[in-house]
Amino acid sequence: MVHRKTTKELLAESFRELASSKPVDVITVQGITAHCGYSPATFYRYFSSKFDVMAWDYAANCRATMDRSGRNRPWSEIIAFGLRYLDEQRAYLRNLLEHTSGHESFFGYMPSVNTDARRQNIQTVRRHGPTGRFAGIH
Repeated sequence: MVHRKTTKELLAESFRELASSKPVDVITVQGITAHCGYSPATFYRYFSSKFDVMAWDYAANCRATMDRSGRNRPWSEIIAFGLRYLDEQRAYLRNLLEHTSGHESFFGYMPSVNTDARRQNIQTVRRHGPTGRFAGIH
């Protein structure tokens, strides 16, 4: 089955592509939307700011990484899989951490994103048992 990317995914991909060549503090919503052919109004239907897209993209990628790691595996394998993802994304994540600051920093957004993801994971485990799907931001 072919996965067609959603508008939200395309906006996040546009941000990621821009962040591969420039510091995130100089990336604007206008730049993100111009890069992928959408309008700023479309961006704001899905995200409140570029910081929101950073957090959503990080959480979505973490969820996808956990999903790809498979079910019924030992935690040591799942953690190793997650660490490989972090290593592969090192330059991108460093850009997010080094080129944002203040109350809207990437680091500042992550506690609430991680808390929401953990809360969803706990609810999934309660409903479906420990082999349920790992949750994340949708």
